[in-house]
Amino acid sequence: MRGVTQLAIFGAVDELLAKTRVEARDIGILVVNCGLFCVTPSLSSIVVNRYKMKEGVMSYNLSGMGCTAGLLAINLAKHLLQALQDKPPLSQPLLLREARRLTPVS
Repeated sequence: MRGVTQLAIFGAVDELLAKTRVEARDIGILVVNCGLFCVTPSLSSIVVNRYKMKEGVMSYNLSGMGCTAGLLAINLAKHLLQALQDKPPLSQPLLLREARRLTPVS
C-alpha cells in the first residue's frame, strides 16, 4: 500500500511543483487530506520529509473522515490564508493535496 500511496501523492505533487515553478522549500502551508484511512506516518509528514520542506512549514493531515474531509481541508486552507493575509504575496504558498483513492481499481 505504501508504494501505491507514495506514487499517487508524489506524482501529483511533482507535477504541480513543475507546472507552478514553486520550490517545495518555499511552501509555507501543507494540507493533505485522505478521507478513507489513516496511515502512520501521516501523509503530510511523508510529503514534508520527501520534499525536504522548511522546518517551519504549517503541516496539517486530515484522515479517515470520509467525503466531507475534502470540504474541511478547503475550509482549513481558506482560514489559514485569511489569517496570513498580512504577509507579502507568495510568502506562504499553500499546497493542498486530496487523496480520494490510493489503490488500483479492480
